[in-house]
Amino acid sequence: MKKVLTIMLVITMVMSLAACGSKNGDSENPALGKYIGYQVDPFGWESIEAIDNQDECYIELGPGGRGIYCLNGERVKMRWKLKGETLTMRAEGQESKGTLEDDVITMNFFGIDITMTFVKEGAALPTMEPTTEQPVTEPATEQPATEPTAEPTTTAPADLSAYQDFWAGDWYGWWYISDGTKAYEDWVGDWWDCCVRIDLDETGKGYMAVWDEDGSADELMAELRISVISEGGFMEGRLVSEEGWFWDAELEFMDWQVDPDSTDFEHMVCVLGYYVDPEDPEDTFSYSIYIRPWGMSWDDVEEEYPEDVPYRYYDWYLPAVESGMPMPDAIPQRIDT
Repeated sequence: MKKVLTIMLVITMVMSLAACGSKNGDSENPALGKYIGYQVDPFGWESIEAIDNQDECYIELGPGGRGIYCLNGERVKMRWKLKGETLTMRAEGQESKGTLEDDVITMNFFGIDITMTFVKEGAALPTMEPTTEQPVTEPATEQPATEPTAEPTTTAPADLSAYQDFWAGDWYGWWYISDGTKAYEDWVGDWWDCCVRIDLDETGKGYMAVWDEDGSADELMAELRISVISEGGFMEGRLVSEEGWFWDAELEFMDWQVDPDSTDFEHMVCVLGYYVDPEDPEDTFSYSIYIRPWGMSWDDVEEEYPEDVPYRYYDWYLPAVESGMPMPDAIPQRIDT
């Protein structure tokens, strides 16, 4: 991808689309930030300092739906998403649900009957909930033994056809650059339409090719072997990289980890990655690739985030889909009039 093409693309965007809008939306997301442990409710609300070191209990919501939670000094990487006031966090194959309202997270961790609250750094502290008495436990009464009603169940093997149904095929969307350093500082916010082709066999092994509007199926920007694995508890599985390359940098095992619910929209996924120039490790950027199966409408995205549909969505993609055209091997160049 040539720098001059990038400059021309940006000029075109500014003139015809009034810039990229929320393609840089992560930096404007008010939910992002660090939330410090404030209260815990094992039997009734108490200050978290009475139970644990406050500095060792926090939740950090980072860009791209990635973050960290720390309990008792143990840091765990996790994925998060916010829909309305409902905050969902997923880590190590488990899911927790809570709320985020007025800079306060209330979270029940992984179904354990302990609720904690976390307050965003710099926000006003809420009123401390009154402490309640520890509930009195009634004496246990002996119950008659009962026979088991069924044989123990075992986990069924993964339905690999579900993997193929979700992941295999042609995808279309856009990708953008963030957090650029040195040579890529001026690239932050640049974005391009892209196409993705995924082949997947019945064993969950496959191949993934990615090209954008500056390339083609013969001039890829990324090519890699992939696997879809059962980790995460998704019926559709989790797509991970095995080996390959992005631009001129190698991709290794698990460099890409893509969950089927990595966005708030149906059958729309986000690939997050980090590029380091092999020639100069100080030249870096983060990137995000948002894609949906070819032929699928983006009306729901347009309704909530009008500027988050692909650049060629209206003038090229919709007419192509309505005509029944399969995804081509190249995105045609825009002809401005």
